[in-house]
Amino acid sequence: MMTGDRDAAVRAAARLLHRRLGIEVPEHRMSVLSSELDHLGGPDGPGAALERLLAGEEAPWDALIDVMTIPETYFFRQFAHFALLREVAIARHRDGRPCRVLSAGCSSGEEAWSAAAVLASITAHPRDAVVGWDVSERRLRAARRGRYGAWSLRAGLRGHERFFVSADEGQEEVAPALRPLVSFARVNLVGPLPSRERSFDVVMLRNVGIYWSEEVAQGALLALAELVASDGLFMLGPSDPGLPRSSPWEHVIEQGARYYRRAALPAVVAPPRVPANAPSRPAGARPAALQPRERPKRATRPVPARDVFDDVRALADVGRTADALALLDGVSAPSARARLWRGILLLDLQRADEAVRVLRQCVFLEPREATFRQWLAHAYEAAGLAAEAARERRNAQELMAG
Repeated sequence: MMTGDRDAAVRAAARLLHRRLGIEVPEHRMSVLSSELDHLGGPDGPGAALERLLAGEEAPWDALIDVMTIPETYFFRQFAHFALLREVAIARHRDGRPCRVLSAGCSSGEEAWSAAAVLASITAHPRDAVVGWDVSERRLRAARRGRYGAWSLRAGLRGHERFFVSADEGQEEVAPALRPLVSFARVNLVGPLPSRERSFDVVMLRNVGIYWSEEVAQGALLALAELVASDGLFMLGPSDPGLPRSSPWEHVIEQGARYYRRAALPAVVAPPRVPANAPSRPAGARPAALQPRERPKRATRPVPARDVFDDVRALADVGRTADALALLDGVSAPSARARLWRGILLLDLQRADEAVRVLRQCVFLEPREATFRQWLAHAYEAAGLAAEAARERRNAQELMAG
């Protein structure tokens, strides 16, 4: 293929990714896209890969999604959201109502199964349900399988261990009792949403919108917001774009959880009528109700024990990367988990060469952990090593498929 034709095919694929999935391909990532299209097109190059994409073949679309996004997820990520989900579910059950949860962009399913474990841990309602949507069939197969390794479980199961059983190679598998609660479906979040699905009590869209252009994100967020029950919650990750200010939603951040709820209309109260012969208030006088007074002290709640990775995660989630890295420096005898966190943080600080060295150590320690290889591929890409990045992505895909 001539150089001009090749470049045209790569850019056409980038436009197709944006039009169909909302994923933006910035200029510095065109080489990554080109390398993957080479792999998908074989001897005929990007042009043949583009034809496969236009024909709607599942495998090349899943491969591009894996390359252009990072399916970073784990059980009970941002635990404050799951604590809030528990409160919502208890309130629903108290009123004799079921609790329905949507995990939008569920990836390999850790978020959906976490939500199901929360619902199963309280007095259940027979119509409780968790629905997981994702555009990648490969990731949905992993979600339905429900078997996970140490990296997916790195934040622990937060008291929900009884809903999981030990499997081969040190993995944990979703217990049979939890499976009827959850269903998965292939849904493109930037396309028409299933019309039969309405009125979710909680919708989770966390760390998905970061890949969308601003225009695409606004449309997708408003469409998902329409699926939320009138008294439900729309939960977003710390880096996701938000709903427009003009929308009838209130943005709330409390106890570490970021979410939206429908804003209550302010009550219109008529001002009290003042008798015509009422004496005027002396200048500078202050009503007694507004005089300063000592506020009662709130009772303090016991704080659960945290390990260092809880704090590293919390700092990273709010963008305090350098502080998170400094905290990680104090970890003695660093494990693969600690090394992976260091690699991720170094990437965020644009120290790609250091990240490559650290993440190669992770892969050496845990060669069968697909997530480690995905992050190493991302580091190779940031360091300008496209061939090495493509190799590690294929290794990760083979591990996930197996």
